[in-house]
Amino acid sequence: MQDTLVLCNQEDALQDQNGNGLCWYNSDRNYLRCCVHADPDCWQGIWATEGLCCHPLTDTYQQCFDSIEQNVEAKLGKVRNLRAEAEAVGLEQVALDISQHIYSFEALLAQPLAMWSYACSVPDNPLIWSPSCDCCDPQELQCADGGLRPDEEEIWLQYARCCFPVYERKSLAEADAALQRSIEADLQALRPLRSTIQQEGQQLAWNMGGTSLAKGCLISIHENGTVTSCQESHACHGFDCSYLRAVMLAVRVIQAIHPLPPMEFILNAGDETIENTLPDAPIFTRTGTRWTATLALPFEWQLHPTQCVRKLKEGMLALEQSKWEDRASILVWRGTHSNLWHPECRAAPAAEDDLMMARCVKSPPARTPAWNFSTWLQLPRGRLLWLSRFVPFIDAKLVESSTLPPMAEDLELFLRDEGLFAPRMDAGDFQQFKYQVAMEGNCATDRLSWQLFMGSVVLIPDQPWQVMSPLNLLEPWIHFVPVAYDLSDLVDRLLWLIAHDAEAKAIAQNGVAFAHRSTAQFSSDTSKFIVSTLLKS
Repeated sequence: MQDTLVLCNQEDALQDQNGNGLCWYNSDRNYLRCCVHADPDCWQGIWATEGLCCHPLTDTYQQCFDSIEQNVEAKLGKVRNLRAEAEAVGLEQVALDISQHIYSFEALLAQPLAMWSYACSVPDNPLIWSPSCDCCDPQELQCADGGLRPDEEEIWLQYARCCFPVYERKSLAEADAALQRSIEADLQALRPLRSTIQQEGQQLAWNMGGTSLAKGCLISIHENGTVTSCQESHACHGFDCSYLRAVMLAVRVIQAIHPLPPMEFILNAGDETIENTLPDAPIFTRTGTRWTATLALPFEWQLHPTQCVRKLKEGMLALEQSKWEDRASILVWRGTHSNLWHPECRAAPAAEDDLMMARCVKSPPARTPAWNFSTWLQLPRGRLLWLSRFVPFIDAKLVESSTLPPMAEDLELFLRDEGLFAPRMDAGDFQQFKYQVAMEGNCATDRLSWQLFMGSVVLIPDQPWQVMSPLNLLEPWIHFVPVAYDLSDLVDRLLWLIAHDAEAKAIAQNGVAFAHRSTAQFSSDTSKFIVSTLLKS
């Protein structure tokens, strides 16, 4: 008995001294269970992650959290006083309305990580920059003229220094050996040359279909640490330039925490880079192919940080709300007819021959969303749909799209008659199923970045698209299940998963663990390492 008490006391002491104590507050989680014994069920939820919880906060971030908490408490005191004043003069409805704000602030104080996450949801959240939380809901009158706000640069610095503890720790720590080897292998064939980047890089252009054209955008990091980019009017013709803005935000975060050396690089602000054979002017891009001189940036960089957090939380919440045993043994997929067709591409030969697969993403003649009776079964999404028609454990349907060119009218009528159109599904709907598939569309699938968080087995078809670290550290049959490009083995893979449910659950849990360790946290480190080691020219 005494030995047991000693062990318990030692464990309690270990728990108190290690990790981020905010993660264990008002929770059944603790450091020993989650970080020492690595219980995979620990990371079910939308606030806690291994990278955040298993390491103590630095003094800087603890002070930041303390200031957020003080701001919430200050605001709570104010609104309680407001309610008391309303009640004193008989304004019952006003008092009731104010109570809703009180409940919100009380809920934040009861969940520290939720409070921190909310404060960091947007850079100008006054929970971070205001010492008394002025301008928070309910908004105060003196905030209307903006006189209480610090300047934009100060707001941004406080946000960057307060909201990225995992990135700061990883970027300042010794590099992960496996990740570093992987990145070095990715970069081996590239030979960046500043003169080529400056002169030829900006002249590159990529046709995105129709009148949309992307041009090489020069991004410069200067001696004084500032970051500039080309004009949006140069980079984006006929499409929204949100990707350029998202990349600039990501670079600003890096600069605020661990500044990069002076350098220049070229960004393609369009969807994909399927033409660039200049190893001395590698293109930073959403998506490149296995045959281009490109650097595929993390999917998280495609979004404003607020959007990125929201997508990841959707996946985490789905995991929390649905146990593996309660899910149906069905593969589910919803998507548009965005798969692009090339006349030289044949799905079955491409699954066996890299040269044929390379033809599937060649630019001339242009790849198009030409869905008709001659093309649709040459496209991975078309093949998935047709399998769904005959295989009871595959539920794959098309959803409406208002942005894509319409498919052939007779094909659309046929697919509707076959029941292969359906309404869109929310992230919460996917949690009802054990299996998901990461299907390519116009280019590489971006949903993989949040699918791994959802607790389903993710099946990933072979693809012509470049996979950069850390996603190329995913191991088949450990973190995901591989599938042929033409989906010829998809049914066999699913039959195996159905017959081996315990192994399938382990693969799903491994995928979640990888996502927490790598997908959301390593991405900034990966990109920073690429920039700082590749483009010091």
